[in-house]
Amino acid sequence: MGQSDAAWALLGTTIRLAQTMGLHTERSTMHLPEYVRTKARALWSTIVWQDSLLCLCYDRPPIVSASGWPLDNSLIERQGLSYTEIMHFICRVGLDILGPEGLGITAVDRAIEYLRHFDSVHQKSQPHLYSRENCTTLKQHLEHLALKMHTSFCVSVACRPAMKQAQVQPPHSDILRSRAKGSLIDASRAFLDFQALSVVPLRSWSMVHTVLSSTLLLCMWEETRNDPECRDLQQRVIDVFSSSDSRSDDGTTSEPDSQWLSARHIRALVTLRGALDREGDPSTENENAATGSNTVPFDGNFESYLEMPNAFDISPVTYLDSIMNVPMFDFTQENGFL
Repeated sequence: MGQSDAAWALLGTTIRLAQTMGLHTERSTMHLPEYVRTKARALWSTIVWQDSLLCLCYDRPPIVSASGWPLDNSLIERQGLSYTEIMHFICRVGLDILGPEGLGITAVDRAIEYLRHFDSVHQKSQPHLYSRENCTTLKQHLEHLALKMHTSFCVSVACRPAMKQAQVQPPHSDILRSRAKGSLIDASRAFLDFQALSVVPLRSWSMVHTVLSSTLLLCMWEETRNDPECRDLQQRVIDVFSSSDSRSDDGTTSEPDSQWLSARHIRALVTLRGALDREGDPSTENENAATGSNTVPFDGNFESYLEMPNAFDISPVTYLDSIMNVPMFDFTQENGFL
């Protein structure tokens, strides 16, 4: 489901249990049969996958480490990598992105290096992952689109220094800005294509987060704010969420207390809709200026309306963080908690 907050809490418990079992290092499984060690490695790699994506989504430090199991060197050398193999590699790079900056290495130089890693592994992927024209089955289409979404999200995160820092100089600025724009558009397109084939993108916290963060950045970033193609993608994404409800996969309606989207994703969706409404109706901005209001109007069908500051005078990444990374709990309302 789209409940990324619940995923964060439950994954933390899962990681600690896995560490208690010794799944996090090859050394702690040396006494086990080979087939058990293979399963242990696969399970820990899956946990790393989930923690890496969650931490990239919310810019939080990971609690997993991939260093306990050596990287399969064949991933660097051979061709025809599968979806799972590429995702494991991408998530390892994601952990590096989340790590501390190296001495003497600028954020821009790190971003360029990450892009090289992403491009290199993509070129070694199986044909259906490299190009959708090579897909012949539904599974191949779904794998292609899922990989496109995850890779585009990671590329956009790696390129965020160019969205944060106006002083980034050419040629790096041109490269990072171009790749950032392309990745945000690709993520949005892949989501739209994916949801036309399957309900998975609307029920996966990582894909929901990817498309909402991508479309919000397209809406706020000066490079894409007035691009007709980007505006069209944003509207189509809103239409998809507006027409979707909290029905389960078997077509029945879920219980009222089973919220489909997390609060932060609802907040992002409301903000996106409000920003598009404001841009589509210039008189709204004039009315806000006359009344001293700096909020984003919203009159859609979502359950809540959230007042947000004007995003266009701050970094788009900073504004995105103010929406996506709000605390789960308001400690000021809990007397005696702190």
